[in-house]
This record gives sequence, structure tokens and C-alpha cells, in this order.
Amino acid sequence: MSSGPVLSHVTVSDNDVSDNDVSDNDKGFNGTEHGNCKYPGDCGGGIHFSVTTHSVVSDNTVNNNSDGILLTDDYGPSSHNVVEHNVVDHNLSECGIVLPSHSSKAVTFNPTTFQVTAVNPTMGGVYDNVVRDNIADDNGTNKAPPQFGGGGSGSGIALFGSGPGSAVYDNVVDGNEASGNGLAGITIHAHLPGGEDINANVFTHNRLGTNNVGGDGFDGPPTTDFQTTGIAVYSAVPAHMTITDNRIHDNVYGIWLSKTITAHGLDDNNYDDVVQKVFVG
Repeated sequence: MSSGPVLSHVTVSDNDVSDNDVSDNDKGFNGTEHGNCKYPGDCGGGIHFSVTTHSVVSDNTVNNNSDGILLTDDYGPSSHNVVEHNVVDHNLSECGIVLPSHSSKAVTFNPTTFQVTAVNPTMGGVYDNVVRDNIADDNGTNKAPPQFGGGGSGSGIALFGSGPGSAVYDNVVDGNEASGNGLAGITIHAHLPGGEDINANVFTHNRLGTNNVGGDGFDGPPTTDFQTTGIAVYSAVPAHMTITDNRIHDNVYGIWLSKTITAHGLDDNNYDDVVQKVFVG
């Protein structure tokens, strides 16, 4: 779908959403049915808000799907939503809670320098959302094959820029718990240069146990992360964000950052039984 309405003031609460993604139609490596799916990695989820604003997903139990809860911007913005007080676990093929930008029009950029020249919030982008006080455990533990980087399939909570023109910015991830996930407890990936705007996201007051249990083959090259990790951020272009007042425990790396990332507040995180608090690769 390339156009349609922007939905608003939707509430999905107090549901048990389980055991979806069961089609036998052309399943991919991650278990996601993609015969009729434009974005194979983001289908088969439990709760999916596509082009939805000023809405709430709360107090749901979401498990045994592909993804758990998704917010996407397939043909317009996904903004000012609240995802809170959900238990999202054992969604083995993908992430627990995921905010992926699919838009190619969310930002305008210089095709030579890849620098963003304009932000287009009415056209697309996943922005100004709040993800708070959720439990996101044991998601994304299926193994990806070597051509997809190997390692785990999904994070507890993830923000993804999927390609040129996409944008996931100004979101707050606060007070969540994440452990046992295939990728890091909280993950940002933005691999392709070309205006993937992941700036000004805030990660704070989260409790992150042992994560990245499958390893992250998507963090490079040249550097990949196959050690247990609380928070991982990779971007092909420079980006800035805030990562502060989180409690990270029982990992090799507390926070894994690509060299392109400027993260504010790193010294104010609490680390227990972490071998290296911050790794820059």
C-alpha cells in the first residue's frame, strides 16, 4: 500500500495476542510469512500499528508471534504513540517491540554527501513515540543464516532505519526490562548511508540483563558483536542520542557503539558484572 489514511486515537489494551505468523505461504528464514508481505522482516507480528498517531498499546501479553509489537511508517508518519505496560516475550523470529522506518520520504538528503537537508514529518518517519515500562524477554532467539549475518534474529526493543530516506528519531525508551533476547536488549541499526535519521532518541531507566545471546552479525562490517550486550547502536552515518541512567548487568559489553555514534550520559549508567562498560567499534 502506497497511500491511505493516517489513523489516530486508537487504543489496543488488555489483550492476549499469541501464536500468529502460522501461514505456510513462502516462509523465510525468520519464520515470517512473506508471500504477501512487502517487508518480510516486519510481518507476522502480534500487534502492528502502521501509519498511526496519538494512539496507545497497553497492558497486553504478546508472545509466540514473529514480532511482538510494531510501529511502522509504510506510507505516512507513525508518531506520538505510547507503548506501555506490555509483556512481550518469546517472539522468536524477530524483535519484541520494534520501531522500523520503512519510508523513503521521511527525510530529504544530499545524494552526494548523504547529509539530511530536511525532515518531512507529514510524509513519514517513526518519531515522538514513548516505549515505557514494558517487559521484553527472550525474543529473536532464532538463528539467522550466514548470508544474513548469522547470530540472533531480534532485540528486546529495536529502532531501525531500513534504507535511504527513512527516519526513527526523538523517541523515548524508558523504564523497560529486557533479558535473554537474540540481539541486544535495546538495539538501533541504520546500515545504509542516505539520510537514515536516528538522532535524538533517548534510552533511560531501563533494566537490561544478559542479551545478544545469539550475537549480532548486522553490526558491521568491519566490526561485529558476538558478545553478550545490553545496548547496541550501529549507524552508517554520524548520529547523536542520549543513553543514561540505565542498569545493565551480566554482559560482556554494557553498551556497544559504532564509531559514528555520539552518546550523551554514558557515565550515568549503572553497570553490574559487566566486563567492558562501553565498547566503541
